[in-house]
Amino acid sequence: MSGALIFILVLVAALIITLYMVYKKGGSSPAPAPAPAPSSGGGPSIDVQGIERTLNPDKKDDGTSSTSGYAIREYSSGTPTDYDLNELSKNISMTLQWKNKGGFENVEKIIAQWHHNTSSIPMRKEFTKNNENNNNTVTKYFTNFTDNTVTLTANGSFNAVGTNIIRLYYVLAGTTDEVELTPPVGTDFQEWTITIPDLSGTIGMVEPTTYTWTPSRGGMKIEKDMFTKQYRMWPFAGYNATLKIEDQTRAWATNNNKHTVSMVPVEGANNRVKFILYNHEGTKLPGYVYTNQDISQGSTYGFGELRKGYTNDCGDGTGNTQCAIDEDQTIYEIIEGSKPYHYRFKQNIDGVDYFLVLKKHVTDGINDRFKMMKIEDMTDSCTYNSMDIFMAPMTATHRTVDTTTIPDRRTTTHDHCRPT
Repeated sequence: MSGALIFILVLVAALIITLYMVYKKGGSSPAPAPAPAPSSGGGPSIDVQGIERTLNPDKKDDGTSSTSGYAIREYSSGTPTDYDLNELSKNISMTLQWKNKGGFENVEKIIAQWHHNTSSIPMRKEFTKNNENNNNTVTKYFTNFTDNTVTLTANGSFNAVGTNIIRLYYVLAGTTDEVELTPPVGTDFQEWTITIPDLSGTIGMVEPTTYTWTPSRGGMKIEKDMFTKQYRMWPFAGYNATLKIEDQTRAWATNNNKHTVSMVPVEGANNRVKFILYNHEGTKLPGYVYTNQDISQGSTYGFGELRKGYTNDCGDGTGNTQCAIDEDQTIYEIIEGSKPYHYRFKQNIDGVDYFLVLKKHVTDGINDRFKMMKIEDMTDSCTYNSMDIFMAPMTATHRTVDTTTIPDRRTTTHDHCRPT
C-alpha cells in the first residue's frame, strides 16, 4: 500500500471520529456553575440587645385618656372583674433590639412574630429585601453589622394575658424555610408575663410604663488586679450605693459617700467573688458581705438585702445560732453588664437567679435598699437598669476616685432616677 493511500485512510478516519463527537454532543451548552454558598458558612446570626416592653395609657376614641375603662361583664358570682382583655391588650407593645452579625448577603426576608403562651402566634410582620417601599430601618435588616429594632403592638385580636415575646426569623433567597435568628427562650432571652392587673392598670394611666429587658451574658473573666483594688459601687443612674451595705437605712451624704469594697476570688475562680467592706474612713470591717435570706428578720433587714460581716453568727456579734447563714450567701458571680464597663452581680437562691439592684424600700418609702431581686420582680425601669453597676476604682492614696474617661454616671445628672 502506497504512502499516499495510507495518508488518505488516516485522514478519513479522523474526519469520521470528529463528526461522531460533534453529533454526540449536539448543541448542548456547558453545565451552569453552582450557586455560591453564603459567605458566612453557617448562615446569618444576630446578637439580641434587649426588648422594650411597654404598657401604654388607655385612650378613648378621641385620643384622650380614659378614666372609666371598658364595660365590665359580671361573672355568675356577680363579681365585676371581667374586663374586655382583647381590647385592653391593644395597650401593649414590644420592641426587639438586636445587632446583625455576618451572613446577611443572601437573606431575602426577615420575619418578626409575636409568640403568646409559647405556641400561639397571634401577630406576624414580614419584610422583603427588595421591596421598593422599604425605608432605611428595614434596609438595615439585611445589612451586616447594623443595629436594628422592630416594634409590634397588639391589635386587639387576642388576649395577651400570659407569656409574650418577639421572635425573629430569616428566609434565604431561593428557599422557603423560615429559620429562627433569636436564641431559645431561657436565661438569655426571656418572655414577658402579662397579668390582668397589668392590663386593667392601663385604664387611667397618664404616662407609658416601659420595662427594658437586656440579656445577662455568661460568666466573664475579670482582670487579676481587680482583686487588689477597692471600688465604689455605682448602679446605673444612681449613686455610690456601697454605703447601704453597712446600714440599709443610711441616707446618702457627702461625708459617708466614701464606702468601698474589695473582692476576694473564690477557690481561684475568676468570676466568683466575696466582698470585703470598708467604711468611709477606709477602715476594714470584719467578715464578708452576705445576702440576708431569713424572712423572719422583719423590715430592718428584709429578705434579699445585703448585710455586713458574715462571721457564722449573722454578723450581729451576738453569736445567735438561730440565724446562722450559709457561706454560699457570701459568694457573688460577676456577669458582664449591658453597658460598657458595668457589671452585674448574680446569686442563686433556692435554684432561682437573683441580681443586685438599688430598690426603694417598701415600708418607709424613703430609703433605697441594696438588695438581690429576681428580674421578673423588677417592676420599674429604674430598678431594672440599676442591675448595671459601675465599679469605680479608687486611688491608692486619699481614697478618691481614679481619673477616668469612662462614662459611669457619677457626675452627670442625665438619666438619674429613683427606684419605685
